[in-house]
Amino acid sequence: LLKLGEVDDSLQHAAQIKDAYSRAYAQMYAADAVREPARKQEILGEALVHARQEPNPARRVVLFGNIAERLFDAGEREAAEALVTEALVPATELPTADWAGFARGHYAETLALIDPEEALALVKELKDEDHRTRHYGNIAHELAASDPEAAERVLSLIPAQSRDPYTQRVC
Repeated sequence: LLKLGEVDDSLQHAAQIKDAYSRAYAQMYAADAVREPARKQEILGEALVHARQEPNPARRVVLFGNIAERLFDAGEREAAEALVTEALVPATELPTADWAGFARGHYAETLALIDPEEALALVKELKDEDHRTRHYGNIAHELAASDPEAAERVLSLIPAQSRDPYTQRVC
């Protein structure tokens, strides 16, 4: 429906999804398809309502990070920072392995836009080296345009044998 430009129909279908996580994602994708800033913000607000209903803390943290990233992209920095700040304590309480570890690292990628050092601390604690590498690379990519020196420092945290793909993205 979104590819056909049927945002309202897509939102009607999203409202019928029982799972809060999936419903919030459907709304985020609808927001991505909208060009009008006020409408985009309205849809993201609806996605946030459903994100707050998600009972799993790891999934909720992922949703908050994704909504905040979209708010940053829409120029709504204050709202994005508030959402990132709200999710900080739950993110730091997540386990450091398995899917919860991924959620922690994924959230850190958005956190890096306001507090790179705190974001790196969250990723550093991850048990899986591949996960750390992935999230360090994504953080470096997020920081590249606004703070190239920080992006280079983050790249240096990635093992040399794994660094090239992330270096290309950062450049």
